[in-house]
Amino acid sequence: MSWSRVQRRDFLKSWGVGAAAFALPKFSLAQDMANDPSAIGHGNTTVAEDMGQWIAALNYEDLPTAVVEKAKRLLLDTVGCALGGFNAEPVRFAQETVFLKGGHPQSTLIGLGRKVSADQAAFINGMAIRYLDFNDYTPPGGHPSINLAPALAVAEMQNLTGKDLLLAIIIGHEIYVRMREATIGDDWSDGFDMGTVPLNYTSAALSAKLFGLDGNGIANAMAIAGAHGNTLAEVRRGGMLSGGSMTPSKGTAGPMAVRNGTFAAMMAKQGMTYPLTIFEGAYGFKNYVTRRLDEDTLRNRSGDFKVLLSMTKLWPCHKYCQGPVAAAVEVYEQGVRAEDIESVDLYLSEMGIENQQVYNVSEITVREHADHNMPYYTSRALLDGNVTDHDFDPERFREPQVLDMMKRVNLKLNPDLDDHVENWDAVKIEVKLRNGEVHKADVFDPPGSLENPPTDDMLVKKFMGLAQGPLGREKAEKAVDTILNVDQISDLGRLMSMLTT
Repeated sequence: MSWSRVQRRDFLKSWGVGAAAFALPKFSLAQDMANDPSAIGHGNTTVAEDMGQWIAALNYEDLPTAVVEKAKRLLLDTVGCALGGFNAEPVRFAQETVFLKGGHPQSTLIGLGRKVSADQAAFINGMAIRYLDFNDYTPPGGHPSINLAPALAVAEMQNLTGKDLLLAIIIGHEIYVRMREATIGDDWSDGFDMGTVPLNYTSAALSAKLFGLDGNGIANAMAIAGAHGNTLAEVRRGGMLSGGSMTPSKGTAGPMAVRNGTFAAMMAKQGMTYPLTIFEGAYGFKNYVTRRLDEDTLRNRSGDFKVLLSMTKLWPCHKYCQGPVAAAVEVYEQGVRAEDIESVDLYLSEMGIENQQVYNVSEITVREHADHNMPYYTSRALLDGNVTDHDFDPERFREPQVLDMMKRVNLKLNPDLDDHVENWDAVKIEVKLRNGEVHKADVFDPPGSLENPPTDDMLVKKFMGLAQGPLGREKAEKAVDTILNVDQISDLGRLMSMLTT
């Protein structure tokens, strides 16, 4: 028998009996789901279909006053972040890329005033929102306010009202937080950036809602976006764990997701359909991305609206920095000055310590690392009594005096801090002076948190600090008034015209 015939026989054996045996479990799973609809959840409906139905049924008139007011203030805060970041270098890279592509002028770019296609406006305005790492955060983590970028873009494109915009913002938060709650667990997959992945679904759903699609259309928009929206965790922590450094990818990941979601909604609007088993299907979100999915959390909307969980950053660095900065500022206000400090012991929760094992491992070389490095922004607050967006410019985090202070900051575990609901914010600080004195501060609920929400004066002050430079004082003040009364606006073009230099 010739070698070629033996080779062919072995090939057929390998890809016949062997391949069939290998493929059988997956084939059986898919077949079981097809034969038994209950295998995918509630009778004949999928998770995406049930979500589409409650999203389609939700109207502005269903929203409690407190929820509407929260959304207005979230809009003010997020637009301020965009005005603070629209001229940053990575955002300009994105702008120039989009300008090269061209497209129909549908939606306005915050700061520039130029119009581009709605999905590209969602991308670029999302980049501006995220650049400073100053926009909102929610338990159990993430920044759903990036959803304001597609909400503004599609609402303007469709000539919708301020009420439509607020409803879309609220829907974005509702889905985002529910997806995080439905997937957090011991078996959660760490290979994907789960702060970003839900934004594909949220932006698709809110955009489809603004396009006027029914429940089935909204479900298809989410399926289209979700099938192509699984961002790898390498864009964030992985880059440093792999021996690299933080890059603008951290602030680009979310905007890329909302661009995808906006485009997916446009596809669904034209009639495109995708498998609506995107969440629980044999090869779907649950089985290959998160390994866990509490379906009921997504299938049914009940209880308080999730936008009420939005927390405000009063300093332009990540969520773990709010407590340490607040504590350091408190010590500074006790009269402590950097030249008198011998050592700083900063006590953190287990989550805080674990976070810094990633972000406090090497020399700071880029902004995206500086705003995640606890010794840096704690030192900055002890030196200056505050932390501003300019403190993350290279010349600031390379100053000799701040590098010297960072050497005196010791991060220590205090397990008692894990008892606090938002334990990433809870910190204790002890500052020992060269003369032997010790100054302390405990911050369990920093300004901006759920238990210590910002006042309207704080929000306006933050907005003006970001917007007054590009807009001028008079225009910025008019923007504040317009945003806080956005539910009275019938033409969003008027709002967008105020947000340009």
